[in-house]
Amino acid sequence: MSFSNRLIIFFFGIIIGIFLIRFIFPSEKISKITQGYVNYFKGHDKIIDFLIHEKDLKKEVESVLDLSEEDSLFYYDLIQNSDLKIISRKPCFQYLLKPNEEYSILELLIEKCEKKVSLIRFEFKKD
Repeated sequence: MSFSNRLIIFFFGIIIGIFLIRFIFPSEKISKITQGYVNYFKGHDKIIDFLIHEKDLKKEVESVLDLSEEDSLFYYDLIQNSDLKIISRKPCFQYLLKPNEEYSILELLIEKCEKKVSLIRFEFKKD
């Protein structure tokens, strides 16, 4: 079999594979997977991990929400289940966290200057 015939069969197989993947998986699942890869390369997982282990920010959020020590898992769940958007990088990093639908919190704006992390804005959903 010549190289050109192999190349044609290869591309034909690739096209069939793409159609099968599109047919088997819904487009919203594919877009979520793609978004996950994009966020990984932007460093979102490192930022989320950093915010989870930031004790001062945790205390600020808990004081705004009036949470006790028994509710400490709420903070971790809130940070992990939020969409992260980097608003600015200079002079200070600003991160906008938008929790998913199950929370009554609309968004959190967090600022990181040097080693200090602070909660700038905390908005609740309007009922």
